[in-house]
Amino acid sequence: METDQTRLLDALPGMIWTATPDGSCDFVNRLWREYTGTTLELANASGWISLFHPDDLVVVEAAWKETLSVTAPEEINVTARLRRHDGVYRRFNLQTRPLRDMAGNLIGWCGVNTDIEDRTRAEAQLAAEKRLLELVARGLPLPIVLNELCLLVEDLSSGSVCSILYVDHDRQRFQVAAGPNLPADYNAALEGLKIDPEYGPCSLAVVSRATIIAADPPRDPRWAASPWPQLVTGFGLASCWSAPIFDSHRNVLGIFAIYKHVSQGPTYQDEELVDRFARIAGIAIERARSDLALKASEANLRRANHFLVGGQRLSKTGSFSLDTDSHQQVWSEENYRIWEFDPAVPPTMEMVAAAIHPEDREQMLEVFAAATQAKEGLDVVYRIVTPVGGVKHLHTVMEIISEISDRVVYLGTSQDITESKLAEAALKAGEADLKQVNLYLTAAQRLSKTGSFTWGVETGHLDWSAESYRIWGIDPSLPPAMSMVFNGIHPDDRERVTAGMSEAVQAGANFEMVHRIVTPAGVVKHIRSVATRMPETTDGPAYFGALQDITEAKVSEEALKASEAGLRRANRYLKAAQTLSQVGSYTWDVDSNELDWSDENYRIWEVDRAATPTVDIILNAIHPDDLDLVVKTIDDARGSGENFDVTYRIVTPAGVKHIHTVSTRIPEITDRLVYIGSNQDVTKDRLAEAALKASEAKLARANRYLKTAQSLSQIGSFTWDLESDDIDWSDENYRIWGVDPEQPPTIDTIFNGIHPEDLPRVAQVIADGKRLGADFDVFYRIVTPAGETKYVHTVSKRIPEITDRILYLGSTQDVTVSKLAEDELARTNTYLTAAQRLSQTGSFTWDVHADEHNWSEVIYKVFGFEPGCKVTMDMMMRAIHPDDLAQVEALIGGAQIGENFELEFRVINTDGGIRHAQVVGHRIDQIPDRPVFMGALQDITARKLAEDDLNRAREDLAHVARVTALSTLTASIAHEVSQPLAGIITNSSTCLRLLATEPPDVAGALTITQRTLRDGNRASEVIKRLRSLYARRAPTLEPIDLQEIAREVLALLASELQRRRVIVRTTFAGDLPHAAADRVQIQQVILNLVLNAAEAMSEVTDRVRMLRIATRCEPDGNISLEVRDSGHGINPQETEKLFQAFQTTKPDGMGIGLSISRSIIQAHGGSLTAVPNRNEPGATFTFSLPCNAVEVAGLNSRQA
Repeated sequence: METDQTRLLDALPGMIWTATPDGSCDFVNRLWREYTGTTLELANASGWISLFHPDDLVVVEAAWKETLSVTAPEEINVTARLRRHDGVYRRFNLQTRPLRDMAGNLIGWCGVNTDIEDRTRAEAQLAAEKRLLELVARGLPLPIVLNELCLLVEDLSSGSVCSILYVDHDRQRFQVAAGPNLPADYNAALEGLKIDPEYGPCSLAVVSRATIIAADPPRDPRWAASPWPQLVTGFGLASCWSAPIFDSHRNVLGIFAIYKHVSQGPTYQDEELVDRFARIAGIAIERARSDLALKASEANLRRANHFLVGGQRLSKTGSFSLDTDSHQQVWSEENYRIWEFDPAVPPTMEMVAAAIHPEDREQMLEVFAAATQAKEGLDVVYRIVTPVGGVKHLHTVMEIISEISDRVVYLGTSQDITESKLAEAALKAGEADLKQVNLYLTAAQRLSKTGSFTWGVETGHLDWSAESYRIWGIDPSLPPAMSMVFNGIHPDDRERVTAGMSEAVQAGANFEMVHRIVTPAGVVKHIRSVATRMPETTDGPAYFGALQDITEAKVSEEALKASEAGLRRANRYLKAAQTLSQVGSYTWDVDSNELDWSDENYRIWEVDRAATPTVDIILNAIHPDDLDLVVKTIDDARGSGENFDVTYRIVTPAGVKHIHTVSTRIPEITDRLVYIGSNQDVTKDRLAEAALKASEAKLARANRYLKTAQSLSQIGSFTWDLESDDIDWSDENYRIWGVDPEQPPTIDTIFNGIHPEDLPRVAQVIADGKRLGADFDVFYRIVTPAGETKYVHTVSKRIPEITDRILYLGSTQDVTVSKLAEDELARTNTYLTAAQRLSQTGSFTWDVHADEHNWSEVIYKVFGFEPGCKVTMDMMMRAIHPDDLAQVEALIGGAQIGENFELEFRVINTDGGIRHAQVVGHRIDQIPDRPVFMGALQDITARKLAEDDLNRAREDLAHVARVTALSTLTASIAHEVSQPLAGIITNSSTCLRLLATEPPDVAGALTITQRTLRDGNRASEVIKRLRSLYARRAPTLEPIDLQEIAREVLALLASELQRRRVIVRTTFAGDLPHAAADRVQIQQVILNLVLNAAEAMSEVTDRVRMLRIATRCEPDGNISLEVRDSGHGINPQETEKLFQAFQTTKPDGMGIGLSISRSIIQAHGGSLTAVPNRNEPGATFTFSLPCNAVEVAGLNSRQA
């Protein structure tokens, strides 16, 4: 029997010993002997007191003396360090209780030594980790967090000095992050230290990515050639343990080092300490750097968006995107302003089509349809009508987004070019007027036989009108020259004309002369030349003039002077000449008032030849506005006899005519006053002159309009004669190029102004134009003399009317503003892509029914897909982690009916790595016919890894709490074990006596044996429950019976509750469904609540200590367990405080029981609450668990 009891005590999970009442130890179990490495006899011989740490002897001896006192205490509980067989001391909780017989007499002592070394160390480490994680969570500055980490580790590992070093970005040098208790000079030596694995353990840890131990640096051959051993020992440090600090991607961020003042290597606890706090340092550093990167990304994103909006507003350019399948459009603010649409109303294709000008709508829709069908971009100019009736001209450019291959999605801009279009229209109108005026002028010159010219005196440059070429008889394709003029003057007139011109030039005066010319064909002509000197220019004096072919008039005049006697004979010739020259002749006898007219004169005045002409006929035909002039001229002639020359208008049945009258007194008639004269019909000349003046006025006005239009549109015009290299610029062209308008432009001016990087390309375009005569259209940059860089667009076309040489007419537009806006738009897109990459957040759109996905770069990276590839739902589902498939399939089912979604799941990417992702999606309301979602997906792998570390720490803490709770039940457990053991002993003795009788009482012995088996099973169940609660394993979900677990816990606590005089009443619901939960964790929650309730009633003396435990099904389908005590109760305002970590009302409590219990219940999807009892003292704690029949059935099937 004694042997069985010994085996039983040897099997118990603890160091158990017993002693006689006088204190002599009479039994130690197997674990006690194995730990101390000695036997009972050796311990008694050498004195068991030698097994304790010298610093704890006073406490142990004082406790042992209590066992020898007259009144034996009910329990002795002390903590002391006990030496192991290898000389290592570990901390134990020593619990001693008296053994009494049935009469209550002391018959001995029983003790249990519980090893709490790991628990004490774990508690200290958990407290330190909790402190550090709180600092990280609160976002305190990184130096504060790392300094606190060093101080905490130094407290946990006595005699240690800690240091944290950063590794710079290029992995070349160290930066001191923390080292509060290291000598300042040693820290200074480490700052900026080059990373060299042959220098010291910190550098080697970076390179090898492993923990490096330098237990005795001066004798370590790895650094025999390094000055580091002398440096570290010079500051009183004798050993160093260096561990790399990793981020979540296993990149080395820095080094965590522990220095000792003695030469030693780390124990396994020290190694665990280094690894755990190096990991926490990595979490802190990565969190701090992530926060900095996120803040910088947010700032860049805000700044980029501000630049984009400002650029669009200044350039009057709006941007948009268009999905041709869904017709979904996304507009910028400026686009809404240009179209004058309400930004609160999403734009549609119908709204856009309705706003296009009716005259442009059909063509625009055809162009758009053709572009989308051909999957091409487009560049169009059209008009729109705004909602308030205004008309705008827009320039829209659309390009297909190449990254989207499964459908046509456009990215485009719309620029408001109304101002430039109006200027262009004004320019075209001015050009048309100019052409018409030039046409009229040419016709007028031809009719009046009057040509125009300009003459640069110093340069000799001549510019002739077409009529001037005809008069001189010279080919219009030949440029005129002064040598041609002088050679063409009649030899008899050449000297006179040359001298007259020279005198006028020298005097700066105008000149007018009549002379003859000889054409290249030999024809002699009489010319009347009139020239006016123009204001001085940079090219010297110049003249503008006209020359009239007066050959016919000269011939007539000479014929008239040749012979008056032969006048009648040549009358018919004269008539013909007058008809041709539209000149009529007359005589006027002033005394008799008789008039004699030629036939041409009758025709000019449109008077019947049968009628006799009179002065009254003349005066009646004079235009009323000119009558006074003519009357005065006649009166003056009558009175003075002087010749007269007058031009006036007459009114005939055919209309108004201009008449030029020249009259001279006939000197041969001396007895009376007789005039002979001529009337020339100069109507055509006068009309041509008026038309010429009107044309000149229109030309001047058109030129002003053209200058204004070019200035407003920033478009300059030019001409370029390739043969002479003559270039003519408008004023706006000078302004664009920043060149002095006084300096004539040359091809060198242009080449010197072109940006050096664009010069080869533009020079090639110009060379091709010279060689082929082709039109050209080119964008390039120029640098003005003031150093300003501009973007310009030059378009040039060959003038088709000029066939003998290449002459270009073109325009140059300053497009700097629009080009900078385009560059800003591209830069903004780059910022956006970088911001997504830094925050590890990607955006997407998802057409559920069409299985079309548009992803940004980050999402491709999360799934490990090739960027830009076509993604399908099958591809994604193959990448989803098998344990998350059900949740993802449920998400897809909800998306099919348009439900928004948010989910965290795992992805197994193509390289086998697991990524954690969080996705949020919202349906796009503008697409009502089918569900299309827009959303974001973030890579939260780093966050999940940190959460896993936190959960592991929480599980460790929960295990410590279980061990702590069970340690308080040692006496009850001993009682629970000793009761069945005592029954076994008694039953065994009885059985032996029954078998020893003659004859043996086999039936009685069989009954006794069955009782022995029952008691043995009872003791076994107690041990089984203890092992379950002591076990440390990963949480496992399984179907549990909540009432069965409650009964097991109550059975385990029965003796303890009885000792505390607590009465237990249970009210369990019938047919309570099972829940999916971790059995051990739920046992721990019930154990904590029951022990707390018993503790709450420990001071109750005036009433029954009643503990009620009840279960029930809740209306929401959950199941709940209620623990109601009759203690002093709780303050309703402070119920939430009870569940905060390290909040306790017990003098020896840790304050983690309720906190851990609530976190366990919440992790199972339930809740834990506390309320004071109504109408009675005490408090009620209730927890509920979800009861999911489908999940429980699934767990049952998997277990089966």
